[in-house]
Amino acid sequence: MNEMTNGARLRAVARRERQAPGPVGAAETREGGGLVVDLSGTRYLGQADLALLLTAQQLAAQDDRDTWLAGIALPLWHALQAMGLGRFFRSLPAAGGIRA
Repeated sequence: MNEMTNGARLRAVARRERQAPGPVGAAETREGGGLVVDLSGTRYLGQADLALLLTAQQLAAQDDRDTWLAGIALPLWHALQAMGLGRFFRSLPAAGGIRA
């Protein structure tokens, strides 16, 4: 079992982000860089997933970067909104709008 702290995982993600495209990557926006998290096919986020997502968002915000959730399913987006977490993220829906 791989015992990594959230900080260690985020540093690993940041290293991969610079090296190769993947589910988490940097996107250029008019205001500067942004963090893009690809949630295509994701139907459920557990407590650890939410903690990691929020930590990544906080680190991006420290660098004045937006955090975009790409391909997020509509029920998952609604769940984030209901928990009051939607304000921390911007939606980058799949082609054709947010998926149901």
